[in-house]
Amino acid sequence: MKQKHFVLALGLASLLVSGCSSDIPSESESSSSSKDPILETGYRIIQNGKSDYSIVIPSTADQTLQFAASEMQYFLSLSTGVSLPILKDDVVSYDATSTYISLGNTTLLADSGLSSRDDLGKTGYTLKTLSKSVFVISLTEDGVLSGVYDMLKESIGLEIYSYDEFDYRTGTDVPLYDFDISYKPLIDVRRMSYYNLQNNSTYNSRMKLFNKRHGYSEWLSWAHTVVTQYLPYSKYGKEHPDWYGASGTQICYSNPEVVDAIANAVKDLPSANDVGRYIMIGHEDNKNMCQCENCVNERKKFGNYAGQELNFTNKVAEKLESYMQENYPGRDITFVFFAYQTSAEPPVEYDTTLGKYVPIDRTLKMRKDVTALYCPIEMNFTEKLSSDLNAGILKQMQGWSDLLDYSDHERNLSVWTYSLYPFNSFIPQNNFGAFVDEYQVMSRYGVGDLYDQNHSTTGIAPFEAFKIYLQSKAMYVHDMDYNAAADDFMRHYYGDAYPAINEYYNYIRTYLDYLYNTYGFGKDIMSNVVSTDYWPEEVLFDIYDILEKGVAFLEPLAAKDPERYDTLLSRVRREECFPLYILMDLYFSDLDLSKKREFYDILVTYTKKFNIVCARENTHEVASTLEGWRQSIEEEN
Repeated sequence: MKQKHFVLALGLASLLVSGCSSDIPSESESSSSSKDPILETGYRIIQNGKSDYSIVIPSTADQTLQFAASEMQYFLSLSTGVSLPILKDDVVSYDATSTYISLGNTTLLADSGLSSRDDLGKTGYTLKTLSKSVFVISLTEDGVLSGVYDMLKESIGLEIYSYDEFDYRTGTDVPLYDFDISYKPLIDVRRMSYYNLQNNSTYNSRMKLFNKRHGYSEWLSWAHTVVTQYLPYSKYGKEHPDWYGASGTQICYSNPEVVDAIANAVKDLPSANDVGRYIMIGHEDNKNMCQCENCVNERKKFGNYAGQELNFTNKVAEKLESYMQENYPGRDITFVFFAYQTSAEPPVEYDTTLGKYVPIDRTLKMRKDVTALYCPIEMNFTEKLSSDLNAGILKQMQGWSDLLDYSDHERNLSVWTYSLYPFNSFIPQNNFGAFVDEYQVMSRYGVGDLYDQNHSTTGIAPFEAFKIYLQSKAMYVHDMDYNAAADDFMRHYYGDAYPAINEYYNYIRTYLDYLYNTYGFGKDIMSNVVSTDYWPEEVLFDIYDILEKGVAFLEPLAAKDPERYDTLLSRVRREECFPLYILMDLYFSDLDLSKKREFYDILVTYTKKFNIVCARENTHEVASTLEGWRQSIEEEN
């Protein structure tokens, strides 16, 4: 084994970068009705391996509620061996002697006198024991599902680490607790775009993330739309060159014809499904904004690019208001523009008299059916959001939040944040622990809808399951102990390989901290993160050697529990894909033939197993790169 050049002398606490702004809003009151221990009622849901209880869902239950019921049934069965029946509410009735677990808006709920609470958001819930029955109540099915998992956590100690790794108590009894809980998650609507989440609805649901189990159905259009989706230059540019800026890659926001054209392009998007409510009027992913005289003058009037885009989106919404009411009655359609890159800075100035930000043009407000999606791509994600180094981001968030207040909007800011290095998925992003502070601070600024962009076109090798678990938990709970949760995850997810994985984790965190302090590594997520300066051969071998110790720790399991051995071995090998891919990429000619074969065999097996297909975002080059290495190995043989 090679000598380690970077000694792990720093404790985990010192790695969590400190520094906090005194201007950050204070945390709101607890969203739980009580922090006292939940007492048992004396009754049992399951006793001595038997039960009189049934799970009840509405007769019209959608896919999410049906899944919630099946999860309640599945985990209680794992814990006790008892499978509770699932019934529709049209065959049952409620009284004080009933023994039901009621999920969602059932007839039992109507008979009970209980009801959902508007102040808990879309994914909050009420969990209430009434006589011998339990009711899980929410405005949405996603909230009911979260309530089911939290009820199971209390009832059988359920902790879900991944779609295929959980911990729970076993026995023949499950007590009925006297539940009286109303819970609102830290962030109400929570989404992440890890490839293996997006393509595994069970995984997404078990992490309590919001997407209604069938994609981003609330978004009728998404991301960069104005040219790419609505007005392609190839289709309209020749006849209407004045609809675009000089590059043809952005629209002319001051041209009234473009308002009409965009309105016509989006007016029937709500017909795509019956739950969609957001229409994205998103500028393209470049900074080639229109510089015509009218656009320049509009930006002067409204303060900046964001002011112009807000004004444009208001006009589209105003033009379609009657059409939407007539053709899609009862639908809450909202038009969304990007606060991103050129438009990230809100069109506001600070009013010292009011002590808050107000529009530069006082006539500019967001219509009730218009909102912004703020994207802080220039944030330093290695640092805490509360750090003074991110003061500019905090100022922007405050400006957008105050603009919502000025517009008499509900204070519910939408944010698109980032947890990736787009130019290499094999390098772990150095945001360990920092995202806990990020989500907490965002919550205090009124963020209620959060999309965290990850590698959506590929699985990733380092720490994917680890970060999915910790990030989803950090979005959900109000008082997360990051270090305790990280350690708990590693002990369960990697089993007997834990000592090596913990060493690997500490090594990586310390080394990334060294790179950040020495080179500013990762300060900008769009920067290059792979070079021989950053990743010397000996460091990559150090990482591989540590992980090989984890493989050795698993060997006794091979004969004793082959299935568990294969599962844990795969998880360790997946982590090895990180150092091995970078070793092969940077030092292929320096490796001896036996190492090339060894590394290739691991890479070709586990990149395929875990859907690791891209190094750079959207490139899908991993298979062809591996094939090139294979051919070189064969030629050398």
